[in-house]
Amino acid sequence: MDIVAIESRYNIKVQPAMPLIEKLLSRIEQYEHRYGMSSANMLIALKQDKIEETGDICNWMQDVQIVKSLKNMNSS
Repeated sequence: MDIVAIESRYNIKVQPAMPLIEKLLSRIEQYEHRYGMSSANMLIALKQDKIEETGDICNWMQDVQIVKSLKNMNSS
């Protein structure tokens, strides 16, 4: 289903994902600063059980996954 059909069917206006991506990237940057490592390094540390997964870290990793998904949606 394309965007026009979704807007018509649900009587909504679909907003571009870029503002959401920018907000998430800002939060990810804050996490990286707080923990002193990149998102990629945090994911590696989690997979190797070198760091305990907390709610905060879980939110961080979810933000990373959402950004990846949104960027993939925008590029297709």
